[in-house]
Amino acid sequence: MFFTKAGSILAWLIFVPSVVCYTVIQVAAISGKLPDLAEAMGPRFLASSGTFFEGIAIGVAFGIASEISRTVAAKD
Repeated sequence: MFFTKAGSILAWLIFVPSVVCYTVIQVAAISGKLPDLAEAMGPRFLASSGTFFEGIAIGVAFGIASEISRTVAAKD
């Protein structure tokens, strides 16, 4: 049960920040304030924007795996 709970917590810890950062980038791009964000956050923050989808996908994968584990453990 430890790994099920740890997987669920890990899924949320990966998924939520990825979605929040992706939303910040999109809002800044739509509002035209992306250059201001680049000055405030630095180029490294914006260079990692391509990995937000990977973070979302990994978070969903960990969430699905923990739900499968929880379901299998409940059947025993």
